[in-house]
Amino acid sequence: MNNFMGVPTFQNLLFIFFFFLFTISGKTDGAGPAGPDDECKPIRCKHNGPVIRFPFRLRDRQPTHCGYPGFELSCTADKEKSTVLELPRSVKLLVKHINYKNQQIQVYDPNKCFPIQISNLNISASPFQFPFIYELESFIIFNCSSGYDYDYGLISCLSNHDYKIIVRSYKTETSYCDLSFCKKMLDIPSVPDVIIDDYYQNIPTSLEWSKPMCAKCEAQGMECVLDRKSSLATQTKCLYIPKHSTSAGKSRKLVITDSSKASSTVLKRPMHSALEIISESD
Repeated sequence: MNNFMGVPTFQNLLFIFFFFLFTISGKTDGAGPAGPDDECKPIRCKHNGPVIRFPFRLRDRQPTHCGYPGFELSCTADKEKSTVLELPRSVKLLVKHINYKNQQIQVYDPNKCFPIQISNLNISASPFQFPFIYELESFIIFNCSSGYDYDYGLISCLSNHDYKIIVRSYKTETSYCDLSFCKKMLDIPSVPDVIIDDYYQNIPTSLEWSKPMCAKCEAQGMECVLDRKSSLATQTKCLYIPKHSTSAGKSRKLVITDSSKASSTVLKRPMHSALEIISESD
């Protein structure tokens, strides 16, 4: 004891060396990736907001490798701290919920008036699509003077006492409506009526994505991430991280997948390496 408290002996120095060695080793053999990968951990704009994780990332808070191309979200600067999805061209929608298993995101217009932004929407330039349950239609928007007496197709959030903004589907019979008081404003091609109809403006609209196909990872309780070692910029992999810390001899599992059906090759690695199932396209 006196030697330990006084001049360090060789044995004491050796003890201190191994103590720090095992301390550092314990930090890197835990349940999750340490260091730079922590910047990709799930995040929210506010405590009760939707969880943001791959394929999404939070712009200006997480690096690009944390998300899939085109899946950037942001937070509003006001006290509400709402989650924002921006679609081409400059269509900003608030995010209500994200279902990672079904690969769907529920969005709504900040002013509960989707038609305000409808002329700028170019959904085909985004990684999202309208679910097949929505029937796509083409519409015409008219500006009608106060002499127009019909409220059918009225877009109340764009109308006032001086004029009415109405919408008509190309499928709708217009012969019973006198459009002489109306002026055609624009054509809206291939959108579901839920983003046009007044009735649905208080109800979130669903969008879905097909790439990246992470549903298999989700179903198996694994995380879907970009494979940064792949030559393909959009290659993904399933990453299994135990909920509790593992001992030094236990490994993590990586499953590298793509959106096509794949065959698998199993490789075993030494301690501290992962067991990888590398998928190759058929």
